[in-house]
Amino acid sequence: MKGLYWQQTSSAEETNFVFLEKDNLPVLKDNHVKVQIKACALSRIDTKLLSEFKMEKEFLPVGREIAGVVLEIGQKVSSFQVHDEVVGILPLDLEESGLCEVLVVHEHYLVHKLEKVSWLEAAGTIRDGVRAYTALHYLSCVSPEKTVLILDGASVGNRNTVLMA
Repeated sequence: MKGLYWQQTSSAEETNFVFLEKDNLPVLKDNHVKVQIKACALSRIDTKLLSEFKMEKEFLPVGREIAGVVLEIGQKVSSFQVHDEVVGILPLDLEESGLCEVLVVHEHYLVHKLEKVSWLEAAGTIRDGVRAYTALHYLSCVSPEKTVLILDGASVGNRNTVLMA
């Protein structure tokens, strides 16, 4: 299984991306799903955040936002069936790159992909969608018939927030 990884170097100016071949996929556990990757979004790697969580490694996986098709499910998976189209964000502690052909990931990191949304659009907008949903429903406790002011709502990142409000 080949994936794209960022190699950390001592020089802040130099960035090295390498393809690494991993031996095998992890074993499919009870609540895990095997996903064939159709699209993956490339986003910035926050090395400062990773160092605070003591997750510094020589090679960091690239591509956290994925979209794909379910190939296999664990025995206790309740949200998905084989051949479901899914999209999700991979956790920081996952060793595999989102640019692999096949991944094994916990079912709670995935949601169903809408039929009319393309693979590229799904992988490219999942982060903004989660950020908008979290801001509206958990941080601000917005309920029906309340008014919300969204600053810079026409920007790319805030468009999903306007649509959800």
